Amino acid sequence: MQRIESMLAAGDWDAVERVRGGGEPAVARLRPFLSHEDDVVRLLAVDSIAAAGGPAAIGPLLAALRDDNEKVAVNAAYGLRGLPLQGRGPALLLAYDAAWNPFVRAQIALLLGLAGGPEVMEGLPRRITIASAAPREALQAAAARLGDIDARRAIADLLRDARGERIRELLDLVAYIGQSWLLRPLRPLLDRDEVAHNLSTHRTRVVRRGKDLAVDAVLAIGRPPVAFQKALHYDDEQVRQIALYLDSLPDELVDPRRPR
Repeated sequence: MQRIESMLAAGDWDAVERVRGGGEPAVARLRPFLSHEDDVVRLLAVDSIAAAGGPAAIGPLLAALRDDNEKVAVNAAYGLRGLPLQGRGPALLLAYDAAWNPFVRAQIALLLGLAGGPEVMEGLPRRITIASAAPREALQAAAARLGDIDARRAIADLLRDARGERIRELLDLVAYIGQSWLLRPLRPLLDRDEVAHNLSTHRTRVVRRGKDLAVDAVLAIGRPPVAFQKALHYDDEQVRQIALYLDSLPDELVDPRRPR
C-alpha cells in the first residue's frame, strides 16, 4: 500500500479518503506538508487534515488560515467548521486580523461565531465598525449568533432590503445562524417574486424566487403548522400559510426601551 506521505507529495487526492477519521496519528504525518512550496500539495494537506479530524486537526488548520493561497486558507476554514472551537476565539481573532483577503476574512468571521467566548464578544464590535462589506456581514452574523442585539437588527435590516440574488446570499447567513429570532425578519421575503436562484441549464429553465428560498428557511428554522414539505416551488396558498405563521410570532428584536 502506498504511504500517505508519497500520496501527498504526488498530489494524489485519494489521500483524503485514505486518512478519513484517522485522528491524531494521521494529522501528525500530514502536518509537515502545510509548509510545502506547492499550493496544490498544501491544499491537499489541508483537506486531508480536515478529513482526519479530531482535536489534533484544530492547530494545523488554524495555522493554515494564514496561508497566502486563498483556496488553502478558505478550505482550512471549512475544515474547522466541524471541529470544537470553544476556547479558540483569541487565535481566530489573530488569524482574522492577519488575513488580507476579504473572502478569507469572512470565513474566519463565521468561525468566530462558532467559537464564542468573552474575547470574541469584546472583539467583534470594533472589527464590525472598520470592516469592508463582505467580512462585515459575516462578523455581524457571528455576533448575531452569539446574541448581540444590534447585530441581529442589522441582519434583519439586510433581509428586509434584499432583492434578487442578494436574497440567496443572505439566506446562507440565516442558515449559519439558525435561530428562531430570524423568523419574523424573514417575513418581507415572502413577497419577493423575483428570481433569487437560477438553476437553469442549457436544456431546462429552473428558477427559484425569493419567496421560495424564504419558505425553505422558515421550514428549516421554525415549526410552522403546515402539511407540506420542502419543495422547489411553493404555490400561493403554501406561501400564505407560512406568512400567517410568521405574523403570529412575537418580534424578538423589539427593544422595550424603544418605540415600535
